[in-house]
This record gives sequence, structure tokens and C-alpha cells, in this order.
Amino acid sequence: MEWKMIISLQEVVTTSGITEDASGRKVFSDSFTTQEILVNTNNIVSVRPVDVSFLNRLNESQTTSLKGKQFCSVFLNRGGVNSTDIVVVGSPNDIMSRVNKRMLLND
Repeated sequence: MEWKMIISLQEVVTTSGITEDASGRKVFSDSFTTQEILVNTNNIVSVRPVDVSFLNRLNESQTTSLKGKQFCSVFLNRGGVNSTDIVVVGSPNDIMSRVNKRMLLND
């Protein structure tokens, strides 16, 4: 029997917008929020640090609630071609520690 191990993660949701500056030029800006998601650990393929472009966009945004936190990218495969890459709050080591802890509890 295969155990379904579910963990709760905080996914980072990005909203992009376009505004105009004082001179009428279009300015692109991002805002970031989080939402709780439940992830089946059997679907986690890889966990890695986020790319520098994400961190640059976060630092340039007006989002202060996420400043100073660590993030990682989690690649999920739901079978076949159904896969997705999400950004979550926490370092790769933090996330894998939670996954491994949950696995030990089910052994």
C-alpha cells in the first residue's frame, strides 16, 4: 500500500500589473501574496532554490510581508504530462526536512 503524505506549504502567488509613472510611461510592477496549499509528497520531483530573477522582482516590489524570507521552487508531477513548478516560502532544506519528517511518521 502506498502512503499518501500531505504537507501544508505557503505558495507565493504573483500578480503583475501595469501603471503609468509621472511622465506617462508604462511601468510594470509585481505584487506577491501567499496562500496555503496542501501537497501530496509523492508528487514532489525536485526542490531547488528560486532563480535570481524571482528575488529581484520581489525586492523591487512593494511587498514587505515577504522581505527577508527564504523561498524555493518545488516541481510537482501528477503523472504523465501534468506537472507544475511552484514557488513556496522556505529554503530547500526546510521543505525537504518537512517531507522527510512526514515520511518517518508514516513508516
